[in-house]
Parts: sequence; structure tokens; C-alpha cells
Amino acid sequence: MQLAAQGTINEVELEAYLGELRWAYLMVPVMSYIGQGDKSMSISDRFSAQAFYRKAQQLLMESMHQDPRRLKMIKELSEMVDGDRVGLSRDLREITSVA
Repeated sequence: MQLAAQGTINEVELEAYLGELRWAYLMVPVMSYIGQGDKSMSISDRFSAQAFYRKAQQLLMESMHQDPRRLKMIKELSEMVDGDRVGLSRDLREITSVA
């Protein structure tokens, strides 16, 4: 905000940066739960995996973040809980792993 006040970046850039920071902040616990779910699946503990995926999904659903990736991730997590999908799509995995 200080950079915007100084005129170093404009308001649009500031909002873009803040949006990405909010997304990253949301992704920390979400991806942690997904990772735990994946780990549970790797040892054939589907029940625990579903609980972790549901928790990740719950965090996404409770969030008011406007990023379109959020809705796609909610949908894919539903498919993972139902057993129709084995992991997040490549585009979501790549987006969430880029620093």
C-alpha cells in the first residue's frame, strides 16, 4: 500500500498483488490438506483421504476469494471425494506449486 501511495505502483497493480497474496495465503492450508489426502490414498486409506479432501474443499467454500481457480478446485475436490478423479488437474497443480 505504501508503494501505491508513493506512486511506485498503481491501484490496479496493487489489487493484483493483493489478490495473489490472498490466494497464496488460502492455498497454504488447502494444499496441505490435499497433500495429506494424497498421502492417505498412497497407503490405501481412502476414508482418511476423503476427510482431508473435504477439509480442503470446506476451506475453499468458506473463502470469499474471487479467483476462478477456487471454483474449479472445489469441483475437482468433489470428484476426488467421490472417487471419480485421482488428483487435481495439471493446470491447478502447476498454478499452486509456482512460487
